[in-house]
Amino acid sequence: MGVDIFFVLSGYLISYLLMKEWRRDGGINTARFLWRRWLRITPTYAFAVALELIVGRGWGPGSTIRASCSKYWWSTMLFLNNYYYHTPVVFAPAWSIATEFQFYLISPIIIWVTMARKVPMYLTAFLLTGLALFLRWYFFQKYGVTGEVSAQLFVYDKVYTRMPPYLAGMAAAHIFLESSGSIVTLVIHAGEWGKVYLGDHYFYQDGMPDPLGKACYISARAFFGLSVAYFALMTIWGKARLMKWFLTMPVWRPFARLSYGAYVLQHVIIDPTVDWINFDVSESQGTCLWKLIVFMSISIGMTFILAFFANIFVEQPIMRMRDRLTPSWEWLRHRSVGVISQVAYAGILVWLLYESITYVPGGKDYVYRQE
Repeated sequence: MGVDIFFVLSGYLISYLLMKEWRRDGGINTARFLWRRWLRITPTYAFAVALELIVGRGWGPGSTIRASCSKYWWSTMLFLNNYYYHTPVVFAPAWSIATEFQFYLISPIIIWVTMARKVPMYLTAFLLTGLALFLRWYFFQKYGVTGEVSAQLFVYDKVYTRMPPYLAGMAAAHIFLESSGSIVTLVIHAGEWGKVYLGDHYFYQDGMPDPLGKACYISARAFFGLSVAYFALMTIWGKARLMKWFLTMPVWRPFARLSYGAYVLQHVIIDPTVDWINFDVSESQGTCLWKLIVFMSISIGMTFILAFFANIFVEQPIMRMRDRLTPSWEWLRHRSVGVISQVAYAGILVWLLYESITYVPGGKDYVYRQE
């Protein structure tokens, strides 16, 4: 659920900034936007991948992770690893970063539809969410939920099935900019959180035994994303005063600045810590609880310490140079270039979807590779 919350907030922030740029300049400099997003996420991401391989679990003699990285490093660094999939995975959080960057590719298209064609954002989000739910249903029907090649391979980390929370964030940003505080169509009861979680949990425990469990799982992320977007709007509008007071406390600001680094660096700390503590389910409950407390304390503390140094020595230097590293690319504002780029983005997404739908186990495969 943490990744879905991140997708909602990211969709809100990116859409808010892009729509403000459209209002100010009459369009979006798509190349500049993508380049600056790449500069924002890649340095810390590359630093985390390097640390995972050097001091983590991937650099030992005969390591299969090292062999996998030497062959498929490019898919990780170009944010294609959630489609050009291989095991063992080089870097655990890489799929969510890849999915996030692919959201950046489709965001200008959706903003163009909203701002230039005057199609309400919530309508576009509704239609694309319907497509995502249909594809989740299709892959579960085709591949089932067990075996080496299951629906999870085509559902868990793909942009076309994980986009509902991001779309909810985009719709919330448009509603915020257009409604001036009015509570409109985005009303999802807080009880959906519990219902969605129980549906998801029920699916995993019992193997989706009935239509209700299946429907809950297929629609879980969409409803959860709407719930997060709803509460975000309520907080911004001051309708949830206690939540707004809590989230705007100054104590959270350092953690907010370090959150991205902590996310991508967490496994550099977690993996060796798990090996060191050596959890054993046969031990007493008291011993397991004590080990869990030690594990959480070390993991959280060391992760944020490492994220702090990454922020000082990696993120901040790049951010200070970002304007100098960003070309103007003013010629890309020309309408014909913009149309060509949007068509190219749409073509890439359609091609990736086609590769997934036409996948044949054991045949020529772009989506899944196992060493």
